[in-house]
Amino acid sequence: MWKKKSVEKFSVMPYLSLFLSCMLWMFYALPIVKPHKTPVLTINTAGAAIELGYIFVYFLCSTGTTRVRAMLLLVLELIFVAAVVVVVLSIHITRERRATVIGIICIVARMLAYIAPLSILGTVIRTKSVEYMPLHLSIVYFFNGLSWTLYSFIDFDANILVSRASFIISNLFCF
Repeated sequence: MWKKKSVEKFSVMPYLSLFLSCMLWMFYALPIVKPHKTPVLTINTAGAAIELGYIFVYFLCSTGTTRVRAMLLLVLELIFVAAVVVVVLSIHITRERRATVIGIICIVARMLAYIAPLSILGTVIRTKSVEYMPLHLSIVYFFNGLSWTLYSFIDFDANILVSRASFIISNLFCF
């Protein structure tokens, strides 16, 4: 995108879905929801910052309705995360229940974040070209999911385990 100054056939959805997922996992890792999850908070804060960088580049390289659509989706995501935070913190439930509720939302968001890049498979099959799905990126995604799955066993966290293990399984189909 940056070299050609155009988004061509690239979609903003993988970037937005991963940004949404990172923001929700950041909330999950806060001490008021799930204490002692500093690695989850740190990694997802860095991930959200990186995704914001990608989204910014997408905005710079897109034009017209593509840019407006991407901005609208970003604003809707921010509103959704704010609503989740307000609702979950305003209902009076235990910390464990709060972690379960946010954990389930995070699992769904992470699965969406992992499904978004897999949507490229349609383009790969249709064009019979892997230009839009580089192998090294798939391998990095696979090992990322594997490392987080292993982390979830250290201080057993079912929410992290389910969200990452589902990605490993879906990624195996890409190889």
